Amino acid sequence: MLLAGGTLVAQDPRTLPRLQAADVVKVGTFRLPLEVGLPNALAIDGTTRYVGCYLRNPNPQRDSIAGVAKLLLPELGEEATLVEPCQPLPNRNHLHRSSVYENVIPGGILPWLGRLVVSGSDYYDGSGGQWKSHWAGANLSTLAGPFTVSVPDLPKFSDGQPPTVFWDRSAFVSGFMGVIPSAWRGLLGGPALTGNCCLPIISRISYGPSVSVFDPAGVGVVDPVPSKMLVGYPIEHRTLGGGRQGSVGAGAVREVDPAGDADRRRDQPAARGHLRRRDAPAVRRQHRRGRRSRLRHWRWRGPAAVTFVD
Repeated sequence: MLLAGGTLVAQDPRTLPRLQAADVVKVGTFRLPLEVGLPNALAIDGTTRYVGCYLRNPNPQRDSIAGVAKLLLPELGEEATLVEPCQPLPNRNHLHRSSVYENVIPGGILPWLGRLVVSGSDYYDGSGGQWKSHWAGANLSTLAGPFTVSVPDLPKFSDGQPPTVFWDRSAFVSGFMGVIPSAWRGLLGGPALTGNCCLPIISRISYGPSVSVFDPAGVGVVDPVPSKMLVGYPIEHRTLGGGRQGSVGAGAVREVDPAGDADRRRDQPAARGHLRRRDAPAVRRQHRRGRRSRLRHWRWRGPAAVTFVD
Protein backbone atom coordinates (compact mmCIF):
# COMPACT_ATOMS: atom_id res chain seq x y z
CA MET A 1 0.00 0.00 0.00
CA LEU A 2 1.15 3.56 -0.74
CA LEU A 3 0.10 6.75 1.06
CA ALA A 4 -0.56 9.52 -1.49
CA GLY A 5 -1.91 12.86 -0.23
CA GLY A 6 -3.30 11.25 2.91
CA THR A 7 -5.11 8.56 0.88
CA LEU A 8 -4.18 4.90 0.83
CA VAL A 9 -3.55 3.70 -2.71
CA ALA A 10 -3.17 0.00 -3.51
CA GLN A 11 0.09 -0.74 -5.29
CA ASP A 12 -0.04 -3.04 -8.31
CA PRO A 13 1.91 -6.13 -7.14
CA ARG A 14 3.23 -6.59 -10.67
CA THR A 15 5.42 -3.52 -10.15
CA LEU A 16 7.14 -4.98 -7.08
CA PRO A 17 10.71 -6.30 -7.41
CA ARG A 18 11.08 -10.02 -7.98
CA LEU A 19 12.50 -12.32 -5.36
CA GLN A 20 16.19 -12.95 -5.92
CA ALA A 21 18.41 -15.79 -4.70
CA ALA A 22 20.23 -13.36 -2.42
CA ASP A 23 16.94 -12.57 -0.65
CA VAL A 24 16.77 -16.14 0.74
CA VAL A 25 18.89 -16.51 3.87
CA LYS A 26 19.51 -19.70 5.83
CA VAL A 27 18.68 -19.14 9.49
CA GLY A 28 19.46 -22.61 10.87
CA THR A 29 18.33 -26.22 11.04
CA PHE A 30 16.49 -28.60 13.33
CA ARG A 31 16.11 -32.37 13.45
CA LEU A 32 13.04 -34.54 12.84
CA PRO A 33 12.23 -37.52 15.10
CA LEU A 34 13.29 -40.88 13.72
CA GLU A 35 9.66 -42.04 13.83
CA VAL A 36 8.79 -39.61 11.04
CA GLY A 37 11.43 -40.77 8.61
CA LEU A 38 12.09 -38.79 5.42
CA PRO A 39 9.18 -36.35 5.01
CA ASN A 40 7.42 -36.21 1.65
CA ALA A 41 5.33 -33.05 2.17
CA LEU A 42 5.73 -30.13 4.56
CA ALA A 43 3.59 -27.35 6.06
CA ILE A 44 4.08 -24.92 8.93
CA ASP A 45 1.23 -23.42 10.94
CA GLY A 46 2.61 -21.19 13.67
CA THR A 47 4.78 -23.43 15.86
CA THR A 48 3.25 -26.59 14.36
CA ARG A 49 4.74 -28.50 11.47
CA TYR A 50 2.90 -31.12 9.42
CA VAL A 51 4.86 -33.67 7.42
CA GLY A 52 3.92 -36.40 4.99
CA CYS A 53 4.93 -39.82 6.29
CA TYR A 54 4.54 -43.56 5.73
CA LEU A 55 3.43 -46.44 7.90
CA ARG A 56 4.59 -50.00 7.44
CA ASN A 57 1.85 -52.05 5.83
CA PRO A 58 0.97 -55.18 7.87
CA ASN A 59 0.73 -56.95 4.52
CA PRO A 60 4.35 -57.22 3.30
CA GLN A 61 3.08 -57.67 -0.27
CA ARG A 62 1.45 -54.22 -0.29
CA ASP A 63 2.84 -50.69 -0.45
CA SER A 64 3.53 -48.56 2.61
CA ILE A 65 0.58 -46.58 3.95
CA ALA A 66 0.72 -42.83 3.28
CA GLY A 67 -0.22 -40.43 6.06
CA VAL A 68 0.49 -37.14 7.83
CA ALA A 69 2.22 -36.50 11.18
CA LYS A 70 2.16 -33.42 13.42
CA LEU A 71 5.27 -31.95 15.05
CA LEU A 72 6.01 -29.10 17.41
CA LEU A 73 8.79 -26.89 16.07
CA PRO A 74 11.86 -26.71 18.34
CA GLU A 75 14.48 -24.06 18.79
CA LEU A 76 17.05 -24.04 16.00
CA GLY A 77 19.55 -26.85 16.36
CA GLU A 78 17.23 -29.03 18.45
CA GLU A 79 14.86 -31.91 17.64
CA ALA A 80 11.16 -31.41 16.89
CA THR A 81 8.62 -33.02 19.22
CA LEU A 82 6.24 -35.58 17.76
CA VAL A 83 2.72 -34.43 18.77
CA GLU A 84 0.66 -36.83 16.64
CA PRO A 85 2.26 -39.88 14.99
CA CYS A 86 1.67 -40.70 11.37
CA GLN A 87 -2.08 -40.84 10.70
CA PRO A 88 -3.01 -42.76 7.52
CA LEU A 89 -4.93 -40.94 4.81
CA PRO A 90 -8.44 -42.46 4.68
CA ASN A 91 -9.88 -44.21 1.63
CA ARG A 92 -6.60 -44.18 -0.27
CA ASN A 93 -7.92 -46.70 -2.77
CA HIS A 94 -10.66 -44.22 -3.75
CA LEU A 95 -8.03 -41.93 -5.25
CA HIS A 96 -8.17 -44.11 -8.37
CA ARG A 97 -11.36 -44.90 -10.25
CA SER A 98 -10.61 -48.63 -10.13
CA SER A 99 -10.56 -48.54 -6.28
CA VAL A 100 -7.63 -50.95 -6.20
CA TYR A 101 -4.57 -48.64 -6.27
CA GLU A 102 -3.07 -47.86 -2.86
CA ASN A 103 0.40 -46.77 -3.96
CA VAL A 104 -0.31 -43.24 -2.70
CA ILE A 105 2.25 -40.54 -1.87
CA PRO A 106 1.44 -37.39 0.14
CA GLY A 107 1.64 -34.39 -2.17
CA GLY A 108 1.01 -31.20 -0.24
CA ILE A 109 -0.29 -30.01 3.15
CA LEU A 110 -2.06 -26.69 3.64
CA PRO A 111 -3.49 -25.37 6.93
CA TRP A 112 -6.46 -23.21 5.90
CA LEU A 113 -9.00 -21.32 8.03
CA GLY A 114 -8.88 -23.78 10.93
CA ARG A 115 -8.85 -26.85 8.69
CA LEU A 116 -6.15 -29.03 7.23
CA VAL A 117 -6.10 -29.75 3.48
CA VAL A 118 -3.90 -32.58 2.16
CA SER A 119 -3.26 -33.68 -1.42
CA GLY A 120 -1.94 -36.99 -2.72
CA SER A 121 -1.04 -38.89 -5.86
CA ASP A 122 -1.10 -42.41 -7.22
CA TYR A 123 2.64 -42.78 -7.66
CA TYR A 124 2.62 -45.21 -10.60
CA ASP A 125 -0.70 -44.79 -12.38
CA GLY A 126 -0.30 -46.71 -15.62
CA SER A 127 -3.93 -46.27 -16.66
CA GLY A 128 -4.26 -42.56 -15.89
CA GLY A 129 -7.24 -43.37 -13.68
CA GLN A 130 -6.61 -41.02 -10.74
CA TRP A 131 -9.76 -38.92 -10.45
CA LYS A 132 -9.54 -37.56 -6.90
CA SER A 133 -6.72 -35.71 -5.15
CA HIS A 134 -7.53 -33.91 -1.87
CA TRP A 135 -8.54 -34.63 1.73
CA ALA A 136 -9.73 -32.12 4.34
CA GLY A 137 -10.64 -32.05 8.03
CA ALA A 138 -10.40 -30.09 11.26
CA ASN A 139 -7.36 -32.15 12.27
CA LEU A 140 -5.46 -35.30 11.34
CA SER A 141 -7.96 -37.67 12.92
CA THR A 142 -10.94 -36.12 11.10
CA LEU A 143 -9.51 -36.00 7.58
CA ALA A 144 -12.15 -37.03 5.04
CA GLY A 145 -11.90 -37.71 1.34
CA PRO A 146 -10.46 -37.96 -1.14
CA PHE A 147 -12.31 -35.29 -3.12
CA THR A 148 -11.93 -33.96 -6.65
CA VAL A 149 -10.38 -30.64 -7.66
CA SER A 150 -11.49 -30.14 -11.26
CA VAL A 151 -9.03 -29.46 -14.08
CA PRO A 152 -11.37 -27.82 -16.63
CA ASP A 153 -8.56 -26.41 -18.78
CA LEU A 154 -7.57 -29.89 -20.04
CA PRO A 155 -9.52 -32.50 -22.01
CA LYS A 156 -10.85 -35.19 -19.73
CA PHE A 157 -9.67 -38.80 -19.71
CA SER A 158 -12.09 -41.57 -20.59
CA ASP A 159 -12.07 -45.34 -20.71
CA GLY A 160 -13.59 -45.48 -24.20
CA GLN A 161 -15.95 -48.26 -23.13
CA PRO A 162 -19.75 -47.83 -23.19
CA PRO A 163 -21.19 -46.34 -21.16
CA THR A 164 -18.27 -43.93 -21.52
CA VAL A 165 -17.01 -42.40 -18.27
CA PHE A 166 -15.01 -39.15 -18.28
CA TRP A 167 -12.86 -37.80 -15.45
CA ASP A 168 -10.51 -34.90 -14.73
CA ARG A 169 -6.75 -35.28 -14.90
CA SER A 170 -6.45 -35.04 -11.13
CA ALA A 171 -2.72 -35.78 -11.11
CA PHE A 172 -2.13 -32.19 -12.29
CA VAL A 173 -3.40 -30.79 -8.95
CA SER A 174 -2.34 -33.60 -6.59
CA GLY A 175 0.95 -32.21 -5.25
CA PHE A 176 2.34 -29.04 -3.74
CA MET A 177 0.03 -26.32 -2.35
CA GLY A 178 0.58 -22.76 -1.23
CA VAL A 179 -1.16 -19.55 -0.18
CA ILE A 180 -1.45 -16.68 -2.67
CA PRO A 181 -0.68 -13.28 -1.08
CA SER A 182 -3.83 -11.17 -0.81
CA ALA A 183 -2.50 -8.56 -3.25
CA TRP A 184 -2.28 -11.21 -5.97
CA ARG A 185 -5.58 -12.99 -5.43
CA GLY A 186 -7.65 -10.73 -7.66
CA LEU A 187 -5.12 -11.02 -10.48
CA LEU A 188 -4.69 -14.79 -10.24
CA GLY A 189 -8.32 -15.60 -9.46
CA GLY A 190 -8.24 -17.24 -6.05
CA PRO A 191 -6.63 -17.60 -2.61
CA ALA A 192 -4.37 -20.65 -3.02
CA LEU A 193 -2.36 -22.74 -5.47
CA THR A 194 -2.20 -26.49 -6.06
CA GLY A 195 -0.15 -28.36 -8.64
CA ASN A 196 2.19 -31.22 -9.47
CA CYS A 197 4.45 -32.59 -12.17
CA CYS A 198 6.83 -35.20 -13.37
CA LEU A 199 5.62 -38.43 -11.71
CA PRO A 200 6.09 -41.84 -13.34
CA ILE A 201 3.85 -42.42 -16.37
CA ILE A 202 4.55 -38.85 -17.44
CA SER A 203 1.85 -38.91 -20.13
CA ARG A 204 -0.88 -38.64 -17.48
CA ILE A 205 0.63 -35.62 -15.70
CA SER A 206 2.44 -32.39 -16.49
CA TYR A 207 5.85 -32.58 -18.19
CA GLY A 208 6.91 -29.51 -16.19
CA PRO A 209 5.65 -27.61 -13.15
CA SER A 210 1.87 -27.27 -13.28
CA VAL A 211 -0.07 -24.98 -10.96
CA SER A 212 -3.75 -24.11 -10.64
CA VAL A 213 -5.69 -21.62 -8.51
CA PHE A 214 -8.38 -23.01 -6.20
CA ASP A 215 -10.21 -22.30 -2.94
CA PRO A 216 -9.15 -24.79 -0.22
CA ALA A 217 -12.31 -23.96 1.76
CA GLY A 218 -14.29 -25.84 -0.87
CA VAL A 219 -12.53 -29.19 -0.36
CA GLY A 220 -15.04 -31.53 1.24
CA VAL A 221 -17.83 -28.95 0.81
CA VAL A 222 -18.12 -28.67 -2.98
CA ASP A 223 -17.25 -31.65 -5.13
CA PRO A 224 -15.62 -31.07 -7.52
CA VAL A 225 -13.83 -27.94 -6.34
CA PRO A 226 -13.35 -25.51 -9.27
CA SER A 227 -9.83 -24.56 -10.31
CA LYS A 228 -8.10 -22.46 -12.94
CA MET A 229 -4.80 -23.59 -14.42
CA LEU A 230 -2.13 -20.90 -14.61
CA VAL A 231 0.57 -23.01 -16.22
CA GLY A 232 0.96 -26.65 -17.22
CA TYR A 233 2.66 -28.94 -19.71
CA PRO A 234 0.24 -31.74 -20.71
CA ILE A 235 1.24 -34.32 -23.27
CA GLU A 236 -0.62 -32.32 -25.93
CA HIS A 237 1.59 -29.26 -25.33
CA ARG A 238 4.76 -30.31 -23.56
CA THR A 239 6.70 -27.23 -24.64
CA LEU A 240 9.76 -27.64 -22.47
CA GLY A 241 12.24 -27.38 -25.33
CA GLY A 242 14.95 -29.83 -26.36
CA GLY A 243 14.49 -33.43 -27.42
CA ARG A 244 11.86 -34.67 -29.81
CA GLN A 245 8.35 -33.48 -29.17
CA GLY A 246 4.97 -34.63 -30.42
CA SER A 247 2.07 -32.21 -30.54
CA VAL A 248 -1.38 -33.71 -30.68
CA GLY A 249 -3.51 -32.75 -33.68
CA ALA A 250 -6.70 -34.02 -35.26
CA GLY A 251 -5.85 -37.66 -35.81
CA ALA A 252 -2.16 -37.15 -36.58
CA VAL A 253 1.21 -36.69 -34.88
CA ARG A 254 3.86 -34.22 -35.90
CA GLU A 255 7.39 -35.17 -34.94
CA VAL A 256 9.69 -32.18 -34.54
CA ASP A 257 13.46 -32.26 -34.33
CA PRO A 258 14.94 -29.13 -32.68
CA ALA A 259 17.77 -29.07 -35.20
CA GLY A 260 15.24 -28.85 -38.01
CA ASP A 261 16.46 -31.89 -39.97
CA ALA A 262 13.39 -34.01 -39.25
CA ASP A 263 9.84 -32.83 -39.70
CA ARG A 264 7.39 -35.56 -40.60
CA ARG A 265 3.67 -36.10 -40.34
CA ARG A 266 2.40 -39.59 -39.70
CA ASP A 267 -1.32 -40.14 -40.04
CA GLN A 268 -2.72 -42.29 -37.26
CA PRO A 269 -6.26 -43.12 -36.23
CA ALA A 270 -7.92 -41.18 -33.46
CA ALA A 271 -9.18 -43.21 -30.50
CA ARG A 272 -10.66 -42.81 -27.06
CA GLY A 273 -9.42 -43.78 -23.66
CA HIS A 274 -5.97 -43.70 -22.11
CA LEU A 275 -2.35 -44.50 -22.86
CA ARG A 276 -1.42 -48.16 -23.27
CA ARG A 277 2.01 -49.46 -24.03
CA ARG A 278 0.91 -52.94 -24.93
CA ASP A 279 -1.19 -51.66 -27.83
CA ALA A 280 1.89 -51.24 -30.00
CA PRO A 281 5.45 -52.59 -29.66
CA ALA A 282 8.65 -50.85 -30.65
CA VAL A 283 8.32 -49.86 -34.28
CA ARG A 284 11.86 -49.05 -35.31
CA ARG A 285 15.33 -48.13 -34.18
CA GLN A 286 17.38 -45.31 -35.55
CA HIS A 287 20.84 -43.84 -35.15
CA ARG A 288 21.11 -40.07 -34.97
CA ARG A 289 24.34 -38.16 -34.45
CA GLY A 290 26.09 -41.31 -33.25
CA ARG A 291 23.58 -41.86 -30.48
CA ARG A 292 21.02 -44.65 -30.45
CA SER A 293 17.50 -43.75 -29.57
CA ARG A 294 14.62 -46.18 -29.56
CA LEU A 295 11.34 -44.89 -30.89
CA ARG A 296 8.31 -46.52 -29.39
CA HIS A 297 4.80 -46.11 -30.61
CA TRP A 298 2.19 -45.59 -27.92
CA ARG A 299 -1.46 -45.37 -28.73
CA TRP A 300 -3.06 -42.37 -27.07
CA ARG A 301 -6.70 -43.28 -26.63
CA GLY A 302 -7.84 -39.70 -26.74
CA PRO A 303 -7.87 -37.05 -29.45
CA ALA A 304 -5.00 -38.61 -31.38
CA ALA A 305 -2.08 -41.02 -31.35
CA VAL A 306 1.21 -39.91 -29.84
CA THR A 307 4.79 -40.91 -30.63
CA PHE A 308 7.72 -40.06 -28.40
CA VAL A 309 11.21 -41.26 -27.50
CA ASP A 310 12.02 -43.12 -24.31
